[in-house]
Amino acid sequence: MKRFAATLLLVAVLLLTLSVLAPTAMAKGRGSVYPRVIPPWSTPHGASYAEWGARWWQWMFSLPVSESPMYDTTGANGGAGQSGSVWFLAGTFTGGDPSAHRTLTVPVGKALFIPVINVEGSLADTPTASTFSEVKQLVEDFMDTITVADLTVDGHLLKIGPDTPYRTGLIESWYTLPENNVLGLPPGTYSPVAYDGYYAMLAPLPAGKHVIKIHGQGVWIDGSTFDTQATYDLTVK
Repeated sequence: MKRFAATLLLVAVLLLTLSVLAPTAMAKGRGSVYPRVIPPWSTPHGASYAEWGARWWQWMFSLPVSESPMYDTTGANGGAGQSGSVWFLAGTFTGGDPSAHRTLTVPVGKALFIPVINVEGSLADTPTASTFSEVKQLVEDFMDTITVADLTVDGHLLKIGPDTPYRTGLIESWYTLPENNVLGLPPGTYSPVAYDGYYAMLAPLPAGKHVIKIHGQGVWIDGSTFDTQATYDLTVK
């Protein structure tokens, strides 16, 4: 009887231990324990992470150089072209510019879709490719080199790089360029375009001050290191 009771006690302890450890292990496997990150396997605001990734590129490319948040180091262009329930943040277009320290005011109730590191390619802007299949391969090859994809929100570090589900995988879409666009191409709509990247969608932050830091690192086809960094001092009101 004592042996049976001891066995039951041992089983109870094991079950309690597993109930504590399992959620933590699952969170680590999925890459996030920060509660305001919307899971990448969900469809926040009616679209998948991959669809939001395409929308992010379409937003970014829709703006002329003078309004581009990618070249902006102060946050002055952070509100350009923003609409709807989701606002976009941005890294740096050319990478490796830690001076991109931006100040931005975001309305209360807006989710934030953040590219930590991402890439696009089309036949129009990928001179080393002669077919769209080659473009897609170059996009995938770059994303496969990513070693750093870190997002810090109010001191909470979220590693969303390799071995996490925050990479959208290759998707095909389009973009429309205005006059004086960031690619230096004739204005118009370009398709097909290949997109891939590591992203995070944050549920609306509470009113007040917040700090978001983006850091991604990969290797270009020529072997050079691409390092994108940006810091946002956000005021939600």
